[in-house]
Amino acid sequence: MYINNQQSKLTVFVEDGHLQLGNNNAERHIHPIATVRKVWLFTQSEDGTMAIWYSLVETARANGLEPYWYHRNAFEEMSN
Repeated sequence: MYINNQQSKLTVFVEDGHLQLGNNNAERHIHPIATVRKVWLFTQSEDGTMAIWYSLVETARANGLEPYWYHRNAFEEMSN
């Protein structure tokens, strides 16, 4: 059963009082970009392209990564 196999990962917040149970902070940072992305997703326009790009940038930031270097490395890996 999934919950039994993942119990240590699911209860880590109990052992560390600094961790939050929710993801409100991440949601708050991504919400404006996600809203724009939903509006422009799959529109073949410059705005639609920018919405997707902003989403990628904010996702990198939300994961503690520097967007420029993360995406540069990703594009280099894709070209190999």
